[in-house]
Amino acid sequence: MERYSWRDGKIRLRLKERELMDRGISRDGLIRFDADTKRKLTALITEIQHRGELPDGELFAEIFPGKSGVVIQIAPEKNGFFLSGTDEMLAVFPLVKKMGAALYRRLDGKGFYLAHFPAEARSVLIEFAAPCIVRDGMLKERCKRII
Repeated sequence: MERYSWRDGKIRLRLKERELMDRGISRDGLIRFDADTKRKLTALITEIQHRGELPDGELFAEIFPGKSGVVIQIAPEKNGFFLSGTDEMLAVFPLVKKMGAALYRRLDGKGFYLAHFPAEARSVLIEFAAPCIVRDGMLKERCKRII
């Protein structure tokens, strides 16, 4: 397994097909992302986390299957959600306002960010918005707070 990170701070784990097979994970299982595959990947990430190679706490992982293996992109799950359009923003606006979260509009008009929401709201927001990492200062530089 190869571990690396780029300037964006996300950690990438590159596993070859043989390494996946040793852990009982198939490429087809990754594409289907069935319950068994999810359980095995969670166990793998937890094991790596316990070795100190990944940050503690909840993590956000994205899986990119390739021809000869898989890349797992991992970031601490902390900051926010991205809403690509006004319709999505209007759908979550009452909920966001009620829970005291911050809603920001991008200055370039290409979507909205949600930040500073309670952890229990995450499961509701995932239905409307895409999880994202909001860098320090990004909201000040590229966004205007709506609520």
